[in-house]
Amino acid sequence: PLSVQKPWGQEIWYTGIEERGVAKVGEEGFVSPLPWVLAACPARLTNLRHESLILLKILDPLPQSVMGDLYFELHEEKREVYVVTAVDRSAWPDGIGGIRFGFDPAVVAQYSDIASFKDAYSQAVGDYEVVRREIDNLDGGVSSELAEREVLLREAMDSFSRLVPLAVGDVVQVPCYTPHSLQHGVRTVEFQTPVYERLILSFAQKVLTQSHWDTNEAVEKMSVDEPGLAELVTLKDINGVLVERIVDFVDFEVRRIKILPNHSLNLSLEADYGLLMAVSDGLMIDGVNVEPESSVLLGNRWAGCSVDNNGDSELCFLLAYPK
Repeated sequence: PLSVQKPWGQEIWYTGIEERGVAKVGEEGFVSPLPWVLAACPARLTNLRHESLILLKILDPLPQSVMGDLYFELHEEKREVYVVTAVDRSAWPDGIGGIRFGFDPAVVAQYSDIASFKDAYSQAVGDYEVVRREIDNLDGGVSSELAEREVLLREAMDSFSRLVPLAVGDVVQVPCYTPHSLQHGVRTVEFQTPVYERLILSFAQKVLTQSHWDTNEAVEKMSVDEPGLAELVTLKDINGVLVERIVDFVDFEVRRIKILPNHSLNLSLEADYGLLMAVSDGLMIDGVNVEPESSVLLGNRWAGCSVDNNGDSELCFLLAYPK
């Protein structure tokens, strides 16, 4: 995996095959760039879908409030699903973190129409951006008066959005045009469409990758409808094996598979390739130990295998398929 540093923490890329980040494939020191391997065996590994591999990553925000909060942004094409794997107790003592996810319906209801709500929200963001730019352009420290103004304007801006609680195991499907911001200390596995596009509505730090926010364009396009939470579909629940479809997008789907101790699953490929991420200890795929947060590409010619849980606790892994 490749660690990509961000102002809010890091992303860990498992299937990066683009200019921004190239992951590697192999084990025990014998590794090659992933796009080289895919290009060498495009049919055998992905049935010629090697240039649009599902992007698998881990989002690892810093535990500090504000500093570890991601951009409040939306996407027009990119589809994402988050699976929460850890919540930092130093940030969230009760183990319940959060994500800013769309807008608070009660606040939306205070306005006569959507246009009025968007105008008020744009004004709040604009007010905050003024103080944000002032702080970002300083060479030295921030005065107490400026710091206090930043907090007040940020809280006023954030009051429009909806904060949804997240615990380990929770799943978030992010629809297009829905603004969202994963909060500090909430570590997630993310599967996403392999395109780079976003519109930043706001950020409580200096944006390093672009010189401006995209607030006006984003506000015009954003949805203010309350996004629904993930609806998991049970595909199999028998003989100690639970298979759930946690997302079903146009271009890919993701399943979560749980196997109780002393039970097994005959796993076979159901698409052009599979992308597997281990969540718990004890996962063996064709005799290879796949440690937690390790990933495996199941190639197009893979014959399948029996996945046996010989341990004392539940076995869990995620599996993505392209469409």
